[in-house]
Amino acid sequence: MGDLNKRIEILQMAEAQGKKLRPEHQQELQRYREAGLAKGRDTGGADSTEGERKASAFLTRALGANRSYESTGVGPRSLVGQTVSEWAPDLLNSLPEWVGNSPQRQVADSAQDEFIAATLRQDSGAAIPDPELERQRRIYFPMPGDEAAVLRQKRDARLRAIEGLFQSAGVSITPAQKRELGKLRPSMDRAVSGGASRRVTDDDLVNKYLRD
Repeated sequence: MGDLNKRIEILQMAEAQGKKLRPEHQQELQRYREAGLAKGRDTGGADSTEGERKASAFLTRALGANRSYESTGVGPRSLVGQTVSEWAPDLLNSLPEWVGNSPQRQVADSAQDEFIAATLRQDSGAAIPDPELERQRRIYFPMPGDEAAVLRQKRDARLRAIEGLFQSAGVSITPAQKRELGKLRPSMDRAVSGGASRRVTDDDLVNKYLRD
């Protein structure tokens, strides 16, 4: 553990001195903090920055929206249903469930909108232009004809967006957010790295320190 403690000390010292850590090193330091191995960032007694607090608020919304969306188990619409939804989004909600939107579909649609607003860091009450909303929807959520690989890619894209908000939130991360992120962490690591995730051991971290 001596080498690991030394590495943590080096990373925290660099951060305290205002040096810009590489993204992978910032993520590494955040993992140490989540595991209780490193203290929170030294801000000289000051609170977290306004930007961090805003990012934390958006992170809460993104986590909740993603959880709500995935709990519905709703997949892509039919091509006809998607076309109607884009041109007359409220029409499907007013039709009987067997031809219109089911309650689960309505929850999924609302969760999609909230996730997009959060990842765009859009304040409540500010309208997102429809073309941008639909462009983001196609990035993050199932569309007619999407293959299984595309659906996995879109879920990974949502996880990468959540990771970005997590990184931006800094010391404003809350215990509830840490618990939620802990459940997603293996999938998030895989999505960020583009490959299979695996548990990082003390030996891995020591060897990394010795190589750097």
